[in-house]
Amino acid sequence: MEEVVEDVVDYEPWMDDNGRVPYGVEFDEKDVMCTKHPEVWLDPNDVKEEERLREEMEKKRKAEEEEKARLKAELAAASKKAATAAAAAPTKTKSKKKDGPSPLAGA
Repeated sequence: MEEVVEDVVDYEPWMDDNGRVPYGVEFDEKDVMCTKHPEVWLDPNDVKEEERLREEMEKKRKAEEEEKARLKAELAAASKKAATAAAAAPTKTKSKKKDGPSPLAGA
């Protein structure tokens, strides 16, 4: 046996299909009416909690995106700095050996 608790809500015209259905409109969770008027069947505290969680997740997602963008910018700046430093550094070249005996060879 299951106890059924009914909540009494204020009348709104859509509830009886604007007078076309005298005993009220019945709908389930898959009905469009359910998604348009969640305040009818959801507890207001649940709705507020859901909105708070959604906003929190959105803030977290934005923070992660900003962090990724910041890291990408830092990486680009570091690689540009390294490329500039590499271009400015003198390149080492091998010195050509001179023909003839080395001054230290005879000592």
